[in-house]
Amino acid sequence: MKRIKVVFTSLFLILICVSLLSCQTQPLFEGRETDTTGEICFREIICFDSVFDKMTEENYFDVTDFTVNRFNGNSQDTDGSPVVCFSFVPIELRLHPASTKAYTHSNERFSALLIDGYKVKNELKLLKDVEPIRFLKADSAEKDSVLAGFSEQYGVAYSLSFTHNAKRDNEFCALSEYQTHYDFLISPLTKDNTYYLCDKNTLIVAEVDGDSLAFLKKAPEDWYDRSIFQQHIGLVEKIEVNIKDGTTVGVCGVKNLLLEHRNTDKNGVLLHPLEVIRGGSDAILHITAYYNGETKSIEDILKYRKFYAGILWTVVREIDVDEGRQEWLKNVAPDMTVKVFIKCDEYQETLEYRFFADDSVLLNGVYVGKVMDGQIDALMKAVGLMLSSDAADIIDFW
Repeated sequence: MKRIKVVFTSLFLILICVSLLSCQTQPLFEGRETDTTGEICFREIICFDSVFDKMTEENYFDVTDFTVNRFNGNSQDTDGSPVVCFSFVPIELRLHPASTKAYTHSNERFSALLIDGYKVKNELKLLKDVEPIRFLKADSAEKDSVLAGFSEQYGVAYSLSFTHNAKRDNEFCALSEYQTHYDFLISPLTKDNTYYLCDKNTLIVAEVDGDSLAFLKKAPEDWYDRSIFQQHIGLVEKIEVNIKDGTTVGVCGVKNLLLEHRNTDKNGVLLHPLEVIRGGSDAILHITAYYNGETKSIEDILKYRKFYAGILWTVVREIDVDEGRQEWLKNVAPDMTVKVFIKCDEYQETLEYRFFADDSVLLNGVYVGKVMDGQIDALMKAVGLMLSSDAADIIDFW
């Protein structure tokens, strides 16, 4: 009898041990299992990390090769169509210290334009604050199988990849130990206004609110600045203006005009361009105008600055890079051409704007769209009024 009790007791203990071992192999938390017709199954898990946990208020804007691709649903479309790719450049590493190019890009189609830094920072700030609704994990660790399973079950509408630089050294180079490389496949927007992101590095899937990734719907041109001139006046060496029919108000009949810039302090000492930028109102701008065989010093600098402001505030209604229109315009005489020569030490850049009667503009030979109504006419009038010595001539176009 005692032997029988010992046997039953032993069997009972063995069953308890087997049950405990079996429980330890289960996930910490298992939620609802996604519907699947394939072999890969994604289950909800507990995860305490955010998707972009290395991005903080101090460094979220510092990204390299931020790349968005869009997929058209074609099974042959393995790489997707590029939407945008840009990189942040610290001011210390830009072509010259006063450069406005906080973000560089290599898209030849938009080569004449700048990435809109304000838009980029707004989108990256939203990305930093993404709070996933839930996390999912596949029942496989085989990368190709998991990615194929994700594509089959959720679909792939976009890809997003970039390197985030949390810290740089004293030479402002990115430190590899503080870099995080992100690489995602992203589903189409669901009926619940969410996206599923599959991290190609960890194979973890996150479901996130659609509004936090609203930038995925942006067209390529939406990432670029509609302002087509953003240089500080202190960097301008000279400006050439050619008007097809000549100026019509102020000083009339001026077709070809050269404006040379020189900046000094109050004692007449020539200032370096960067000193002008840093010195602000202490710098004195001197303008010499050459036109109609004459040389003239422009005394009313306020008028000149209003003319310059007209160039600064020139924007296109919407960005358009129609190559067919571009080639056609190259064979048409512009109503007005403005060439701005930028110089700072060894750095030199020339920006050529060719304005046409229908408001079209070519920037360095690239068609970028049509400027706002009336801007070309106002700019031409501003040239003549800026040359006028009549104190009554005030430029009120801007």
